[in-house]
Amino acid sequence: MVKNIFIIITPFQLAMMKQVFGKEINREDSLILFSENVELNSNKSALKEQVDFGGFSIHELKKHPLTTIKTYRSKLKAIKLKIIRMLDGREIELSKVIIGTDKDNFTQVFLEVIFSKYVNLNRKFELHAVEEGLGYYMKEGPKDTILKILYRWLTPSLFGQRIEYHKLLATDKRIDTIHMRLPELRPRTKSKDGITVQQIPFKSRNLAKSSKGDGKKVLIYSFPNQDYAISDQEKYDIYKTLIDKLKGYDIFVKPHPRESIAIFDRFPEIGLLPGKMIAEEMNYFEYSKIVNFTSSVIIDILQNDYPADQVYTIFMKSVGFSLFDSTRCIWINKLDQLNFEI
Repeated sequence: MVKNIFIIITPFQLAMMKQVFGKEINREDSLILFSENVELNSNKSALKEQVDFGGFSIHELKKHPLTTIKTYRSKLKAIKLKIIRMLDGREIELSKVIIGTDKDNFTQVFLEVIFSKYVNLNRKFELHAVEEGLGYYMKEGPKDTILKILYRWLTPSLFGQRIEYHKLLATDKRIDTIHMRLPELRPRTKSKDGITVQQIPFKSRNLAKSSKGDGKKVLIYSFPNQDYAISDQEKYDIYKTLIDKLKGYDIFVKPHPRESIAIFDRFPEIGLLPGKMIAEEMNYFEYSKIVNFTSSVIIDILQNDYPADQVYTIFMKSVGFSLFDSTRCIWINKLDQLNFEI
């Protein structure tokens, strides 16, 4: 019997869901659908299944339209078939479905299938969205409105499946409750009336604030190429400039769980941390400076009273998240002007 379904793409989503739904996620009647980036070794749930979340890239569509359309149509068809078989093979009496994002392919197709299969039978369940990072705080502009319309009109004919465009996450109108760390910073939306927004309470970890040592350790929170549509060479150039600016420091990089780490083989002077390590579980005070590329870890860093003037935020694109303003900010095209000296 399956009563709760969790869809988890990243280690941070898992951590947040455990904080909000700690009891449900360990029940034997909870089904956890997770990506290859998530480790569930310590989870007690007897029902687990790894799935491919695969992302649609509008950049690939522009470069190779015919190939991308054919590949993507086949991929979405396979996802839908897998979901139907997975559900039909289990006894399901849903109470809750918990997601971290409503943007990825798998989750969108899953919600379409599950709502069609159960709501049409007058079986009501709760749909919860638990914060997965900055996606719950992103401001949308005129370009996003146009993309929403284009996705809605074009994806059914191109791919045989409607894929909605979401810049600001947790905007699916079927969501009942949104769980966030900073609900006051969520942009206003046109979501349905009656949606509930609940705050995820901050859990202090009592970090040792006197462990900076000789002040020469720097932590860099890295990023996946696809998030900014850049090539390996462009990423290499970014890190080459950054490392040149940090000469004399001991540099440690925390890769993103979805990031290829091959590029860092070209920088033997870097200490590489595990990609699946949860960023928010680190002791920031072991480092004298922290560099990030508009990472959501900034929320936890500042909530733990790490000095904002020692956090450097590199902007690849505008995100409109006010917490970054309290850090030392610089645009990527001016990275060679960055000065790490106090």
